[in-house]
Amino acid sequence: MQFATNLPYPSEINFWNQKVEPKRVTNRPTKRTTFTPDQVTLLEMEFAKNEYICKDRRSDLAKIIDLSECQVKTWFQNRRTKKRRCQTPISKKEQKQLEKQAQHSSSNIPNQNLQFYMSQWIQPPHHQQQ
Repeated sequence: MQFATNLPYPSEINFWNQKVEPKRVTNRPTKRTTFTPDQVTLLEMEFAKNEYICKDRRSDLAKIIDLSECQVKTWFQNRRTKKRRCQTPISKKEQKQLEKQAQHSSSNIPNQNLQFYMSQWIQPPHHQQQ
């Protein structure tokens, strides 16, 4: 006895011939929030006062700027991560890559042009005596 393997699941059958939109498959469980400039300003002002927001203040702020508490909490978490990332010195791997790029780009510049360019920066400005 053979079974049909290409039959749809009962939930996929459209009994009333309604137009069925195909489901979009995404890795993101919810859509990404786009903050307005006013919301970002208020969030940044609050972050400047305190990097960690208490539950009561989070609730108040969420009501003021028309966001959920979860969105405010997540914004603060992301903002702390951004601050840490900006303060962290570059890794050795990134530093080596930058050095390679600098060596590569400087090898493309003729030595005379480089010396002239550097001499313009090193020389002090000429002052006229009165």
